[in-house]
Parts: sequence; structure tokens; C-alpha cells
Amino acid sequence: MHQEETRASTELAGHTTGEQLARTRAQECRARAERQRSSLPPELRDTGRLAARQREVAQFADAYSDCHAAASAAALAEEEYRRAASSANSDAHAAGFPDATAALDACREESWIVDTEARLMAHRDDLVGVRSRLANPQLAVDPDTPTPVAEREVDALAARQRHESAFTEAARANDRARRLSDLAPAFAEAFAAIPPLREAAEELRGLAELAAGRGGNRHGMPLSSFVLAARLEEVAAAASGRLSAMSGGRFTLVHDSGERRDRRRRAGLGLLVEDAWTGRRRDTATLSGGETFQAALSLALGLADVVTAESGGQAMDALFIDEGFGSLDPDSLEEVMNVLDDLRSGGRLVSIVSHVADLRQRIPTQITVVKQAHGSHVRTTIP
Repeated sequence: MHQEETRASTELAGHTTGEQLARTRAQECRARAERQRSSLPPELRDTGRLAARQREVAQFADAYSDCHAAASAAALAEEEYRRAASSANSDAHAAGFPDATAALDACREESWIVDTEARLMAHRDDLVGVRSRLANPQLAVDPDTPTPVAEREVDALAARQRHESAFTEAARANDRARRLSDLAPAFAEAFAAIPPLREAAEELRGLAELAAGRGGNRHGMPLSSFVLAARLEEVAAAASGRLSAMSGGRFTLVHDSGERRDRRRRAGLGLLVEDAWTGRRRDTATLSGGETFQAALSLALGLADVVTAESGGQAMDALFIDEGFGSLDPDSLEEVMNVLDDLRSGGRLVSIVSHVADLRQRIPTQITVVKQAHGSHVRTTIP
């Protein structure tokens, strides 16, 4: 225990002595530092300015380091450039150029290269074709054989004239094409106006077809026939009374307004005979010769009656009948003459041209043509 206390006291004394030595050295260091500080220039005594100067020096050192690195890189790049330029010049010489600059000037774009290669290929093909044709033995020319220059000049002149003629025709064709191009808008406008005109034309054509008795006209009756049919109906009604008197009440005329049964006859302009004895209607073609004459005379008289009625009462004072009486039997002739006598009694002049001898007894006033060897003459008989 005593030894430990002694050792501790010794160590404590040692520590105290060391502390005193440290303090002494610290004081000496401070004194030496103060002396050194007093020997420094004034600008280095200020610690703030010293720190700023240190920073400037550090920045300068960094800049110098960067500059040195850049200079090294530039030197390396220059060396690589010299090697590349030397290699480029060598390659240019090998390719037949004086230097790399001339080779660079000879460079072309890709499109130019492709086009030139295509032209070269076409030229090679043409060259092969020409050489093949020139190799033909028929084209071999003997240099000692004289060439017919005059004939070739004539051929050349004819070819030149054909060329000029073709050029003129081409110019004319171009002019026609230009004029056609100028007319195209007007043509398009006119073509666009065709549909409404076509519709109007179709409508007018439909009306014309109907008026002509064609197309949708189910009766096949043109407009003129329709008008005539109305007039014929009036004439038939007026003639029926005359025919009934001539035929002893047997026949009357009826207007046939039905569809046509014969393509050669127009619909609406037909007449039928109504036979009172049979109670049927039949075609006028079934009448005998005398009956046909009676029907024709009745129609003529009926037409005269209709015209007189529609002309303001102005009568047709004269009636001329040429032949037809020879086909009548005595009874029919008597009935016809009775009708004619009624007309004459009504103030009309009835003139009959006939060779029937019985009429001479019925007609007192006559104009007779007498034939003789030296010529014919007229004899008039007036009671």
C-alpha cells in the first residue's frame, strides 16, 4: 500500500514537471512565433488577406493544372492530326490524286453517284449494242468504194422535209390540244346542263309521241285524228239520216272510236254500218257496190250539212256526182233520186255525170257529149 502511494506520488510529481515543461515550451513557441510574425511583411500579418491570397493561389494552381492538361491534349491531337494527314495524303496519292485536298474536292453526293452509275451502265449497254451492230458483215464498208454522196444528200433532204412536216403537224396538234383544253370548261358546263334539257326533251318527246298516236297512246290515235274523229262523228250523224232514207230505213252510219284493228288505218277514223234488219254493226267493207255508193253519197251530203252549219249558214249550193249510179238496183236508184230531188227542191244545184240510160228519163235538163267522126260536141237539153 505504501509502495503504491509512493509510486502515485512519483507519477504525480512527474506529471507536474511535464506540465511545467509543456507550458515553458508553449511560451517559447509563442515568443518565437511573435518574433517571426513581426519579421513578416505587413500584407502577410493580416490573416484574412492571407486566406484570400491562399484561395487565389489555389485557383491559379487549378487553372495551371487545367491549362497543362489542355496543352497536353492539344499536343496529342496535333500529333494524331499529322499522322491522319500523312495517311490521307498517302491514300490520295495511291488513288491518283496529288493530295488529300484534291481528293476531297472530287467527292460527290450519293444521288450524283447513283445517277452517274446509271448513265455509265446505259452507256455501256448502248456501246455493246452499237459494237454488235457494227460487227454485222453487212455493214462492212470498203474504203476504196466511192460513196454516193449525191443520193445521200437527196435522202437527207427528204428526211429533213419529213422532219419539218412532222414538226409542223406536232405544232398543229399542240395548238388543237390547247384549244381543246380551253374548250374543256365550256364543254363541262354544257355537259352539266344536258340532264335538265334531256328531261325536258323526254317530256316533250312523250307529248309528241302521244300526239302522234305512239308511245303511251293506247288508242293509237294521233291528235289530228282525234280532231278529225270528232268531226267525223258529226258527219256520220248527219249522213245517217240520208243513208237511212236511201236504204229504206235499213242502214245508218256509226262512228267507230275503238282501237284500230288494221295497222294501215288510223284509230278513231273508222265507220261502221248499223243494219236494222240484223240489229248488228258491221264494217263498211261488207257493203255491196250500190250500198257503198249510197254510203259515200250520204257522207258527202252529211259533210256538206256540217260545213253549212259551221260556216254561219252559208249553204253549198252546188253538188256534183260523178258515176256510181250503174251499181244501183232500180229500187236503190229510185231512193237515191228521191233524196237528190229533195236537195234540188231545197234550192241546190245537183249535177250528175253518168252513163245510166234510166237517168235520162228522170233528169230533164241535160248536157250530152255526142261523139262523131270529125270530133265530139256538146248538146244541151233544157225543157
